[in-house]
Amino acid sequence: MLDHGEEWSIGLNCPCGCGEVVELLLIEEVDENWSLRIDDIGRPTLTPSVWKATGCRSHFWITNGQIRWC
Repeated sequence: MLDHGEEWSIGLNCPCGCGEVVELLLIEEVDENWSLRIDDIGRPTLTPSVWKATGCRSHFWITNGQIRWC
């Protein structure tokens, strides 16, 4: 999502296939935030890991466009 040209959040379908949408904040001023980097060929890297506390309880990283399960 963009606000005045700046990204402030991202959403993705949970990679486990449960059908839930995972929404993550990219705003540095909030306690729980993530950093998104896109490489030269469009592959995302997201840090830190994503750990769903409810539902499917998936825990994963996205590195160079690849899901890496914990």
